[in-house]
Amino acid sequence: MKQALNRIMFSLAAVMFLGFAMPASADTSIGVVNLQKIMRDSKAATAVRSQLQAKQKAFQADLDAKEKDLYAQEQPSPRKSRPRPTRPPSRRK
Repeated sequence: MKQALNRIMFSLAAVMFLGFAMPASADTSIGVVNLQKIMRDSKAATAVRSQLQAKQKAFQADLDAKEKDLYAQEQPSPRKSRPRPTRPPSRRK
């Protein structure tokens, strides 16, 4: 009885192993998607890229203006040179 149960279990395990080892269907195909090419060549990606570049230029111009303003505030303002008042020569005798 025990040997019969072992044979049934072995047979069942072999059928399951062989059943899972076989492909599900013969017309299975595998596709590959090149995301880098899609991001480089698609119309949507080029439109988004151009929008991002325009925003980057605007932000860069704003940062440059702020930087220029900060440098101007940091520099000591040049004092207007006023002529020194002259004293009349002292009269020593």
